[in-house]
Amino acid sequence: MKIKLLIGGLMVLVSCAKAPDLGPVPELEFTGMSKMKMKAGSVNQDSIILTVKLTDGDGDIGYEDVQERKPDMFIIDKRTGNLYDTYIIPGIPQQGINNGIIANMQIKLYTVCCTLNPCDPDPGQADEALPLELYVKDRAGNVSNTLQLSAVLDCD
Repeated sequence: MKIKLLIGGLMVLVSCAKAPDLGPVPELEFTGMSKMKMKAGSVNQDSIILTVKLTDGDGDIGYEDVQERKPDMFIIDKRTGNLYDTYIIPGIPQQGINNGIIANMQIKLYTVCCTLNPCDPDPGQADEALPLELYVKDRAGNVSNTLQLSAVLDCD
């Protein structure tokens, strides 16, 4: 009998807990970077791991059907305005996402070439700033806030 009352008490506490109020537009929060500087190059010679918190109130992130999958995370190289890289976020099943999702993601960014002497080591060349922007788009087409990121390329 005591066990039933304890379980019943826990059920009342759980049912009274208020879920966070998350909107349908995805939100990103930068939480860390493995290092600030990477060796410049053209063949994935170095990389940085970004850690980003993602929240989405309706949980419509990623595509479950392999046929529908397309990039939904975008990184822009602010030096050129061009696309730096795209990623496909794994599909999240809609079952059980009544109150949305909160997830921590780790994103591996590979190095690129410097702009002055592209991909040719130059011992006299200074390091180069690598400003980036990151955002995601959910299945409904909602675009998240844009994270402004900053790394450094070792160009020599």
